[in-house]
Amino acid sequence: AALLDIFDSERIPLEISSPGPLKRRPVVGAVINLLTLRSKDFAAHRVCDLVGSRYLRIESLGAHGSRLPGHIRGLVSSRGGRAGWLAWEGRLSALADVPEKRNIDPLECRALNDWLSRLRARLSPAQPRGWPEWSSWALSLIDDFIALPDHAGVEESRDLETVRERLASMGDFQPLG
Repeated sequence: AALLDIFDSERIPLEISSPGPLKRRPVVGAVINLLTLRSKDFAAHRVCDLVGSRYLRIESLGAHGSRLPGHIRGLVSSRGGRAGWLAWEGRLSALADVPEKRNIDPLECRALNDWLSRLRARLSPAQPRGWPEWSSWALSLIDDFIALPDHAGVEESRDLETVRERLASMGDFQPLG
């Protein structure tokens, strides 16, 4: 969220040669969702969008994660749409312990819970950080969690590369004084 706020407050354009702001592009939306997930307290619809995104690296979900994108909506609907981090922890643990209540595979619940816990840890960088560290942190998250599908178009590739370039350029900012 801090990176997006800086783009806005410093009037750094999030646009490319194509019409419309870059942040409205699907792959950029996935990046923004990833980078803001913690600040949005892991809202269910955001987690659902990220796990169901064609841009999420499926291997990042872990051993039983390959089935999660197909079942995430059921997992989310079973726990309500707005609840944040504490609800994820409690509800997924309860579903994993008593899956017959919702006809949900306990391995899927555990896989999602493990993935969310790992992601939460990664989205909690040590403070304080300068621009070079923030830039590297954001780029490493993108590398680890976002990928273009095999059949991605030229525009999607260009959009993701533009985001990467803009984030990398933020590493050049130095505090004044």
